[in-house]
Amino acid sequence: MKSLGKKMEDCPSAPSPSEPSDVYYPSLYIDSKEPLSIPEKGEARIRFIRRKKSTETTGDGETSYCYVLDVVAIGEAEADKTPKRDRYAEMDELMEETLED
Repeated sequence: MKSLGKKMEDCPSAPSPSEPSDVYYPSLYIDSKEPLSIPEKGEARIRFIRRKKSTETTGDGETSYCYVLDVVAIGEAEADKTPKRDRYAEMDELMEETLED
């Protein structure tokens, strides 16, 4: 599977991400007539029709590509197998690192 993430500095017009991050990911908006089983994080296959494809090169010679897809269908989503880390454990680790310095 191809990762679509870009560093934020490479995306001057990127929208604000939902979570603080150094990486910007394109968003997929789904409007459905019935509820879908979509976990917080996971994988799903989509069936789509490409409506638009464009290439733009800036004065700096940087090339970017844009695609507009109509999502026709989405497969059953599978949740990530990675367990969620306890936020308190993360805070404890950070505190220990800070105290060590």
